[in-house]
Amino acid sequence: MSRTLSIAFAGFVLAGVVSAQEKPKLAEPAKDDFDSLVASMVKTLTEVGEALSKITDDKAAKEAAPKLEQLAKSMAELTERGQKLGKPSGDEEKALKTKYEADLTAASKKLTGEIERLKGQPYGKAVLDFLKPKPKTPNKPKDTLPEKPKDK
Repeated sequence: MSRTLSIAFAGFVLAGVVSAQEKPKLAEPAKDDFDSLVASMVKTLTEVGEALSKITDDKAAKEAAPKLEQLAKSMAELTERGQKLGKPSGDEEKALKTKYEADLTAASKKLTGEIERLKGQPYGKAVLDFLKPKPKTPNKPKDTLPEKPKDK
């Protein structure tokens, strides 16, 4: 399960933080837990794989861009949620494995296959750019003047 969860989390880390003006509209329970997080991860990974599988030419790639951007935002939010929750306990991990391993594995395989397919297509680079990590821009302090040396 650790490997499966690691693959899923790596996929979300791969997605990175996408700069956006709107927050993704992902339903989040009042108190977050591993079960809801992994269920959301499975759903989002499946949606990304399905969206990528429909891209077969330049036109489809352009049409898929808004959906991929939305999914990348969701993946970034899930990554943040996962970081806040930390690592599940041994019992929680076993329960998650029992419940989600098959779905996570299937979604990860589909996603990986679609990424590999798109890498070889001329329109694939632009599509996959939506899923690459975007660097966080640090908050720049306002321009300040250097301190004047103090007179002695």
